[in-house]
Amino acid sequence: MQAITRHTLKPRVKRVEFDAEDLYECAGSPTKTGATGGGVSPSWQMNDAARRSVSADLMVPFDWRPGTDIKFYLEYAPTAVGGIGNVALGIDYVLYEDVITQSLGLNPARTIRLTTDRPPFGVVMKRTDNPVAIPGLDLVGKRQIQIAFSRFADIAALDTDNRNIYLFKVIMEYESYEP
Repeated sequence: MQAITRHTLKPRVKRVEFDAEDLYECAGSPTKTGATGGGVSPSWQMNDAARRSVSADLMVPFDWRPGTDIKFYLEYAPTAVGGIGNVALGIDYVLYEDVITQSLGLNPARTIRLTTDRPPFGVVMKRTDNPVAIPGLDLVGKRQIQIAFSRFADIAALDTDNRNIYLFKVIMEYESYEP
């Protein structure tokens, strides 16, 4: 009798990092800085009291497990010591079935998802406590994501910290299957 080998695929969490160099100026004209306080660089400075965004065009990962959420964590730091309250951070995105070349700003059918996060007192880098996510069911059959990573400081009820922030990196997290 011949032995049968069964190959099984196991779910794995994958993380893809997008540094400031991988992101592009979008809404509100954030300022790209080559050297921020403490020698960490580069970053995007997002001012208080206005919406500031950086963007990217992403493909839905080829190994993404259909039906599961794609999550995003933002790594940031306040530009000054002090401050009280939260920062409102999030994503503004459009999903496409095919690869497209039009700008995010041209399509009115966008979706916004937010999280509020308590920044550190000092000028210290922090990852958001909670991710913002694109629901897995929305992603089925889609190939491309045009996305903006934003500080929604124009929503005064949610963004109550009075400091500017540096955005250093975005981390995309998703489930895949691997042997």
